[in-house]
Amino acid sequence: MEDAALVSSPDPDSLFPIVVDLREGMGSDVYLHFTVDAPPVFTEDTKDLASDIDAKALEDLEEQASERRTTFIARASPETDAKVGERREMFVDARRLYFFDPATGQSIYGDRERASSGAPSSLTT
Repeated sequence: MEDAALVSSPDPDSLFPIVVDLREGMGSDVYLHFTVDAPPVFTEDTKDLASDIDAKALEDLEEQASERRTTFIARASPETDAKVGERREMFVDARRLYFFDPATGQSIYGDRERASSGAPSSLTT
């Protein structure tokens, strides 16, 4: 993901609106925190991971699941001038997204990737 203002000629289908909840300047990167209206992945694994952090992390995950919202953190260029509370558009290069079956943990391949990687044909989308 990248601040769309920093991408030359982004495809409009690769953009989505956000409101910046938190901005963390890290020197070589800026982390932009934002919330989307979609439930988080809520499995036994994610609950275990959250409880390993602390009880508050598990409560936060359960709250996000009940409210059907998910917090995302995008690593953006340090050149972004995004500010907390500001509406922005984020660019997503879908070619760099990877998906996994939450039940098995196996990668889910599209036809092109499966053909080039030699993945078994049983892993279809």
